[in-house]
Amino acid sequence: MRIKDGGVGLGYNLISINAINTHKEITPVFSKAYSYQMGTFSSNNKIKKAIRDVADKLDGKGCWVIDRGGDNSILKGFLTTGVPSFILRLKRNTQLHYKGEALKVRQIVKRVNFIIEQRVVKIKKTKHRYKPIHWQL
Repeated sequence: MRIKDGGVGLGYNLISINAINTHKEITPVFSKAYSYQMGTFSSNNKIKKAIRDVADKLDGKGCWVIDRGGDNSILKGFLTTGVPSFILRLKRNTQLHYKGEALKVRQIVKRVNFIIEQRVVKIKKTKHRYKPIHWQL
Protein backbone atom coordinates (compact mmCIF):
# COMPACT_ATOMS: atom_id res chain seq x y z
CA MET A 1 0.00 0.00 0.00
CA ARG A 2 1.29 3.49 -0.81
CA ILE A 3 0.56 6.50 1.38
CA LYS A 4 0.67 10.02 -0.10
CA ASP A 5 -0.40 13.36 1.26
CA GLY A 6 -0.90 14.97 -2.15
CA GLY A 7 2.56 16.55 -2.14
CA VAL A 8 5.49 15.96 -4.46
CA GLY A 9 7.50 12.78 -4.05
CA LEU A 10 7.13 9.04 -3.90
CA GLY A 11 5.22 8.91 -0.63
CA TYR A 12 5.50 6.06 1.86
CA ASN A 13 4.93 2.35 1.49
CA LEU A 14 3.07 0.55 4.26
CA ILE A 15 3.60 -2.97 5.55
CA SER A 16 0.60 -4.14 7.53
CA ILE A 17 0.28 -7.57 9.14
CA ASN A 18 -3.00 -8.61 10.75
CA ALA A 19 -3.94 -11.77 12.61
CA ILE A 20 -7.36 -13.37 12.26
CA ASN A 21 -8.44 -15.79 14.98
CA THR A 22 -10.90 -18.68 14.81
CA HIS A 23 -13.73 -16.29 15.71
CA LYS A 24 -12.91 -14.18 12.62
CA GLU A 25 -11.69 -11.28 14.76
CA ILE A 26 -8.94 -9.18 13.16
CA THR A 27 -6.05 -7.91 15.27
CA PRO A 28 -3.30 -5.67 13.87
CA VAL A 29 0.08 -7.11 14.91
CA PHE A 30 2.57 -5.13 12.80
CA SER A 31 2.47 -1.87 10.88
CA LYS A 32 5.36 0.11 9.45
CA ALA A 33 5.67 2.91 6.91
CA TYR A 34 8.90 3.30 4.96
CA SER A 35 10.16 5.52 2.17
CA TYR A 36 12.76 5.21 -0.55
CA GLN A 37 13.47 8.93 -0.07
CA MET A 38 14.43 8.19 3.52
CA GLY A 39 17.03 5.55 2.66
CA THR A 40 15.11 2.32 2.07
CA PHE A 41 16.76 0.38 -0.75
CA SER A 42 14.60 -2.74 -0.93
CA SER A 43 10.93 -3.24 -0.13
CA ASN A 44 11.55 -7.00 -0.37
CA ASN A 45 13.99 -6.82 2.56
CA LYS A 46 11.52 -4.75 4.60
CA ILE A 47 8.73 -7.28 3.93
CA LYS A 48 10.94 -10.28 4.73
CA LYS A 49 12.10 -8.69 8.00
CA ALA A 50 8.50 -7.92 9.01
CA ILE A 51 7.44 -11.52 8.30
CA ARG A 52 10.42 -12.93 10.21
CA ASP A 53 9.77 -10.66 13.22
CA VAL A 54 6.10 -11.65 13.45
CA ALA A 55 6.66 -15.33 12.54
CA ASP A 56 9.21 -15.68 15.36
CA LYS A 57 6.51 -14.75 17.85
CA LEU A 58 3.94 -17.15 16.32
CA ASP A 59 6.08 -20.29 16.65
CA GLY A 60 5.23 -21.47 13.12
CA LYS A 61 1.47 -21.13 13.58
CA GLY A 62 -0.84 -19.64 11.00
CA CYS A 63 -0.96 -19.19 7.27
CA TRP A 64 0.46 -16.11 5.59
CA VAL A 65 -1.74 -14.49 2.92
CA ILE A 66 0.12 -12.14 0.59
CA ASP A 67 -1.30 -9.90 -2.15
CA ARG A 68 0.09 -9.58 -5.69
CA GLY A 69 2.90 -7.33 -4.46
CA GLY A 70 4.52 -10.50 -3.12
CA ASP A 71 4.50 -12.13 -6.56
CA ASN A 72 8.17 -11.65 -7.36
CA SER A 73 11.01 -14.14 -7.40
CA ILE A 74 12.68 -12.81 -4.24
CA LEU A 75 9.58 -12.99 -2.04
CA LYS A 76 8.36 -16.28 -3.57
CA GLY A 77 11.74 -17.82 -2.82
CA PHE A 78 11.63 -16.49 0.74
CA LEU A 79 8.07 -17.73 1.33
CA THR A 80 8.72 -21.23 -0.02
CA THR A 81 11.71 -21.67 2.31
CA GLY A 82 10.94 -19.30 5.20
CA VAL A 83 7.34 -19.92 6.27
CA PRO A 84 5.48 -23.21 6.77
CA SER A 85 2.22 -22.19 5.08
CA PHE A 86 1.23 -19.36 2.75
CA ILE A 87 -1.25 -18.25 0.09
CA LEU A 88 0.05 -15.89 -2.56
CA ARG A 89 -2.19 -13.95 -4.93
CA LEU A 90 -0.49 -14.37 -8.28
CA LYS A 91 -0.40 -12.04 -11.24
CA ARG A 92 -2.01 -13.45 -14.39
CA ASN A 93 1.28 -13.45 -16.28
CA THR A 94 3.23 -15.35 -13.59
CA GLN A 95 4.69 -18.53 -14.98
CA LEU A 96 4.37 -21.82 -13.08
CA HIS A 97 5.01 -25.47 -13.86
CA TYR A 98 1.79 -27.41 -14.38
CA LYS A 99 1.83 -31.08 -15.42
CA GLY A 100 5.36 -30.75 -16.78
CA GLU A 101 4.72 -27.55 -18.76
CA ALA A 102 5.77 -23.97 -18.01
CA LEU A 103 2.52 -22.01 -18.28
CA LYS A 104 1.23 -18.61 -17.26
CA VAL A 105 -1.38 -18.55 -14.50
CA ARG A 106 -4.07 -17.41 -16.96
CA GLN A 107 -3.34 -20.51 -19.10
CA ILE A 108 -3.49 -22.86 -16.12
CA VAL A 109 -6.83 -21.38 -15.03
CA LYS A 110 -8.34 -22.45 -18.36
CA ARG A 111 -7.16 -26.05 -17.93
CA VAL A 112 -8.21 -26.77 -14.36
CA ASN A 113 -11.77 -28.00 -13.87
CA PHE A 114 -12.66 -26.27 -10.62
CA ILE A 115 -15.71 -24.02 -10.43
CA ILE A 116 -16.61 -21.53 -7.72
CA GLU A 117 -19.71 -19.37 -7.84
CA GLN A 118 -19.78 -16.03 -6.06
CA ARG A 119 -22.25 -13.16 -5.96
CA VAL A 120 -20.63 -9.83 -6.65
CA VAL A 121 -22.20 -6.48 -5.89
CA LYS A 122 -21.18 -3.75 -8.31
CA ILE A 123 -22.10 -0.31 -7.00
CA LYS A 124 -22.30 2.61 -9.40
CA LYS A 125 -23.52 5.85 -7.88
CA THR A 126 -27.08 4.87 -6.87
CA LYS A 127 -27.43 1.51 -8.66
CA HIS A 128 -26.64 -1.88 -7.17
CA ARG A 129 -26.21 -4.69 -9.64
CA TYR A 130 -25.94 -8.32 -8.54
CA LYS A 131 -24.52 -10.90 -10.87
CA PRO A 132 -23.23 -14.42 -10.37
CA ILE A 133 -19.65 -14.96 -11.43
CA HIS A 134 -18.31 -18.37 -12.33
CA TRP A 135 -14.60 -18.72 -11.69
CA GLN A 136 -12.69 -21.39 -13.50
CA LEU A 137 -9.64 -22.04 -11.35
